[in-house]
Amino acid sequence: MGCQAMTLPLALWAARNRHAIIFGVCFLGAWELLARNGLKPTVFPPPSSVLASLYLRGDLIAHHAWLTFYQTIVGFLISALAGVLIGWAIGKSRRLHEAMYPFIGVLQVLPKEAFAPLLVLWFGAGLLSRITLVFLISFFPIVINTMIGIQGIDENVRRYADTLSCRGWKMFFSIEMPSALPAIFTGLKISVTLAVAGALVAEIIAGRDGLGYLLLFASSRLDMSFSLGLLLLVAIWGALLFVAIELGERWALFWR
Repeated sequence: MGCQAMTLPLALWAARNRHAIIFGVCFLGAWELLARNGLKPTVFPPPSSVLASLYLRGDLIAHHAWLTFYQTIVGFLISALAGVLIGWAIGKSRRLHEAMYPFIGVLQVLPKEAFAPLLVLWFGAGLLSRITLVFLISFFPIVINTMIGIQGIDENVRRYADTLSCRGWKMFFSIEMPSALPAIFTGLKISVTLAVAGALVAEIIAGRDGLGYLLLFASSRLDMSFSLGLLLLVAIWGALLFVAIELGERWALFWR
């Protein structure tokens, strides 16, 4: 019974995503054939070589991967908490919006990776500078989407809630947060993928460990199989985080 219960959801998932699965299998098959028959394996290694490199260096990857994952989660959670609170405050206050939104827009445009050398000078080449870079990269989409969600609430709904003495935190939890959740989750899904990229960039620039450091080391030795394998691992990590946010969205917005 247990195996059947697990097989059914997998079968449903495969049926819903059959086109993506077929495309992925065809893509990997074509890549394997081209790499083995038309391209240099040292420059463009086949998928089998990429997977083999990950398997052979499993212990080394496990030693470094936890740090990348930890930095991603911590930086993203801090940015999510701060982004929702600040976005809510800006969305609620016209004065705050007029004062802060132009600065948020300017900072959003700036490439956050350019702050990495400055962060190393300020905080050193340790965890703090890397987590700070992850925070900076993933913070702004959450702020902007939260602000848009709060400002998009119908004023008639606010007035009706006010007549029912729904104010302060009661207004926040009963009206504002449920109404803004779709926009907030959109910002979270954007930010979580940026957080993964931010952790990798931080380790490449300011790290002596982590998957970014391994990627820099492998590319400097022209080990293309291991480099692509590390990128594949980071991509899978980002996809898992994205799916986790989507599942949280479905749970929180069940009424949709």
